Amino acid sequence: TFEDQPVSHYDLASLRPGQWLNDEVINYYLKLVLARASEPREDLPAAARPLRALVFQTFFYTKLTGKHGHDYDYKSVRRWAKVKNKPVDVFGLDAIIVPINQNQMHWVLGVINVRDKRFEFYDS
Repeated sequence: TFEDQPVSHYDLASLRPGQWLNDEVINYYLKLVLARASEPREDLPAAARPLRALVFQTFFYTKLTGKHGHDYDYKSVRRWAKVKNKPVDVFGLDAIIVPINQNQMHWVLGVINVRDKRFEFYDS
């Protein structure tokens, strides 16, 4: 467990070749990314500092779009854009990171690159 994000041996086994990637592994890894991004690194040049980022859990996009049998529910997604129960100033961030499960078969990553003012889509 890292910052209330559990990951089990079963979850980690999904990293083996030929296995379906488990969403809990993705959530765990993104928590690690967020923790690193939250560390103050004034000792580094600006270009080498970790991104100031908002990272959403794997179920955010599905809930937001109402896909895979989930209904869109603003009350549910509204609270996910808060850190420690405080609203996030998204324009003060470098990036907003959203994992997306396509057709319950393939993971991709959507990034709103606030700093460079563009949308990015990462796919293996």
